[in-house]
Amino acid sequence: MADMMDQFAEAPEDILLVSTEAKKIKRARLAAEGHAEGSHFKSFGTAKQLDEEIVIQWLVQNSDMEEDDILKARQFDSDAPAHLYCHALALGMSYKHHDNVRVVDAWSSWACERHAAHQKPLEHFKASGGLLPNGQLNWKDRTFKMEFNCGGNLKGITHVGTGAKAKIDAKCQVTRDYDFKHFWSDVDAFTRMEPFPGVKIASFFNKGKSPFGANIAFGVNRKDLQEAFELETQKHLQAYRAKLEAVKGTSSEAMQRLQIQGNLKKQTSDARKVQMDATRAKALETVKKKGDKRKTDA
Repeated sequence: MADMMDQFAEAPEDILLVSTEAKKIKRARLAAEGHAEGSHFKSFGTAKQLDEEIVIQWLVQNSDMEEDDILKARQFDSDAPAHLYCHALALGMSYKHHDNVRVVDAWSSWACERHAAHQKPLEHFKASGGLLPNGQLNWKDRTFKMEFNCGGNLKGITHVGTGAKAKIDAKCQVTRDYDFKHFWSDVDAFTRMEPFPGVKIASFFNKGKSPFGANIAFGVNRKDLQEAFELETQKHLQAYRAKLEAVKGTSSEAMQRLQIQGNLKKQTSDARKVQMDATRAKALETVKKKGDKRKTDA
């Protein structure tokens, strides 16, 4: 009788195993379907228009800041996540992302590559004083380092990312008293003295000759640079599609293996159930015979 009860106790485990295999098969199928559809940005366009939750998670993964740090900066300035993102990728706030990176996986791959190509400016951002205690972002000497002579006049500008230097005309009237704004971005940084219009810092560089001027600041909206961005992003979309095909194949094979394993375990479970039913029937028959014998003896 004890052996029979032991077998009964094991029965639920077999049922659970079959159930677990079914769940695994379902998860594999859903994963394949999820990869096939891909995760797309719901909101897409400029840095400010990208889904902020996705951008913030990317910033956390690619900087020395926690999510709370970025939310604190956002509380100080609602555009802070977009500013950090543009700083990481050397983009202007007005840059509209190419459709090639509308798929989040392709975008993330592209963003990581571009961040690395620009010496990963967010890697030690907080540690180097980029985040002030009140949540304000400190952009001093982040994209450009401004140099002034003893009289307070601008005498030199160095692009931090590449080390390129601007040649300052002797007639330049920019002084320490000017406002220096939007230094989160190579493209957006400018200086001005009210009530006069602002001057982009990038315009001080030798257009088309310095590595900074040729590759980043000038022509963000020019057709040739837009084509370069298209090629730059296209390879990440292609890589994503190749990965997708591989995942589909792997998921299909995995589902087939799991289905086979599930079938085998179900067959084993069915066989054990038949055996247990027979054992139970035999035990009940034995008990019944013993009862009948006792009645006869009495």
